[in-house]
Amino acid sequence: MRTRAVTLMKEDVLALGRLVSATMHELSRILIKDQTASFDYIIKHEEEINTACQKIEEKCLDLLSETRN
Repeated sequence: MRTRAVTLMKEDVLALGRLVSATMHELSRILIKDQTASFDYIIKHEEEINTACQKIEEKCLDLLSETRN
């Protein structure tokens, strides 16, 4: 059970990393004044990043509490 939970958490962290990478790429386009870059994209994905981080933190806490029991 714990192995499966850790594997799923790893997948969540990797997905978060891809989302952060894409968002940073878009931000770099904004900084070099690329006219096709979208600040709305940054805002939308920032909310998704925050939500994903919170879910990962909750899963970590759940896993830690299971380990203690």
